[in-house]
Amino acid sequence: MSMKYKRYLGFLTAIWLLLLEVLYSADYYVCHASKSAECNKRISTYLLQSNTTVSPTKQKALLGCKKAQTSENVENQDTKAYIDQKQDINRTLCEELKQILKWEKTQYGIDTDSSLTSGNFLNRKGSSLRDWYAFAITRSGEEDSYQTYAVVLQEMLKQSIKEGKLRKEFKATDLQRICLTCAALGGDVFADLGNGESMYAYATYSSTKQIEEQGINACIWSIISADCFRTKIKEKDFVNKQIKTLVQTQQKDGSFSLDGTEGDVDVTAMALQALAPHYKEAQSYVTPDGKKNGRQVVASAINWLSKQQLDSGAFKSYETENAESTAQVMIALNSLQIPLEDSRFVKNGHTLLDALLSFRVGDGGYAHTLQEKRGDEMTGQQVYLAYVSYLRQEQNLHSLYDLRNETDFSTYKNTIAKHDSWVCVSNPSYTYKQNAYHFTRQEQLRVHEICKHKSVKTYDETISLLAKLQLSKERKKYQKEEKQLLEEKQALAVEQKKISAINTKILEQIYPMNHLTKEQEKKLYSLQKEIASLEKENQAEIFLVEEIIQYKKHKLPLGLSIVVCLGCLSMLIATSLCLRNKKGKSHD
Repeated sequence: MSMKYKRYLGFLTAIWLLLLEVLYSADYYVCHASKSAECNKRISTYLLQSNTTVSPTKQKALLGCKKAQTSENVENQDTKAYIDQKQDINRTLCEELKQILKWEKTQYGIDTDSSLTSGNFLNRKGSSLRDWYAFAITRSGEEDSYQTYAVVLQEMLKQSIKEGKLRKEFKATDLQRICLTCAALGGDVFADLGNGESMYAYATYSSTKQIEEQGINACIWSIISADCFRTKIKEKDFVNKQIKTLVQTQQKDGSFSLDGTEGDVDVTAMALQALAPHYKEAQSYVTPDGKKNGRQVVASAINWLSKQQLDSGAFKSYETENAESTAQVMIALNSLQIPLEDSRFVKNGHTLLDALLSFRVGDGGYAHTLQEKRGDEMTGQQVYLAYVSYLRQEQNLHSLYDLRNETDFSTYKNTIAKHDSWVCVSNPSYTYKQNAYHFTRQEQLRVHEICKHKSVKTYDETISLLAKLQLSKERKKYQKEEKQLLEEKQALAVEQKKISAINTKILEQIYPMNHLTKEQEKKLYSLQKEIASLEKENQAEIFLVEEIIQYKKHKLPLGLSIVVCLGCLSMLIATSLCLRNKKGKSHD
């Protein structure tokens, strides 16, 4: 064969090999997460950084299925196995949600069949622990007295505004958490609180000064709060400004932190939760690492988190492997529609879900660290939120902090009918305020019982019963009870104001009651009279109440005073006799 033909044949062979490579790469190079980390990384990066929206089904095929095979039967078997595995996980997590909720109720002495958001749980409404639990259970679809808790939160803010204490009593993040909770529970967060502003306004655009003062944490939650209904707000550029502020704090390694130094897992995860609805927008941001678009900001944060993951699948915060940090990362991945099987978050064969389940302890709760043997309330709350966010993603519902109504609830109900063993059984969306409540005979009797006393401990329950009655279909039937509750509410509000005023005086004037001056003693005696004017049941709400009531001037007890007087008298007599004897002797 001539040299000319040999060159021609070599050229054709090279083209044929190139075509084979292209065809193989295009049609068959679908990888499995455990077999090709590099391939998975490329696909995940593409999903994040391209303008193409890939369906959840396709994402699962790309990130969770084995290498494509020509046999249709084998492919169907793989798909069925994948779906069965997913359903097993979903059933497990729904059972875990029930166990965490049961554990939480036992902490407050609440019967497992009763509502969590009532009784003792209501006494600390507006606190981080209570609010996030209330938020989490409504997002899971668990049935509870949601309207009650929402009304109590609104009433709490109204009272604080009325007394001019809102900005003193609540940080920006408190108001953001309360707004999200109230919105999820079906409360009207856009209603006027009595001064021309709404709860939503206080959580977002009217608190810009407080957000700026509190820092990146408030910035993150202001974005999440503002986005909860994906609605346009009064300050059109508010969200964009907050995003710019947040992105400017991103460190060169992709992480975020509260103080701008070493990256923090929790803060980075929460920053991703805030950026999730926005990172695909065609906008560039100035970062310490140069100008980036939203996709690049998110991608670098994800890569940093991936590097922080431990071999157990869990994460550390402040040098401690813990459940809460792991839960926050899971919520972030769910918000970004990144499956837990993504190779970047599978370490030593362990996913975040494997890691979280390892923190479960014998009493049904979840421990902060693997070394602890008892459940922790905050840990349970964070894990509950993570599991709910995962299940919502699996069921194609809105993400955890997206509180819009589900647009296709009929499809959701069909899903429930097919998989009622693991799918949440009510519509976890912003619909609860439309529900009518039935006021029961037991609640009527409870009204009469609490109105016999003026205990401020029943203040929240009074508001709760009043809210239920006003929402009930039988409202006209219980006009007498409604009047009683309104009067009780007003009386207890006055009593609470007195208690608050007395406690303030105690802290400012006589605390800690060591070596009181005469002026302080006068004030203490005045406080004794004020405390005596309160109902006996309410006196226990006063700081140092027993010490103040029992306080008397430093006088010797009567018995000891008599002994001292007799002793002094005896000494005087003895001294007198001695002097007399001495005088007699001198005359002699």
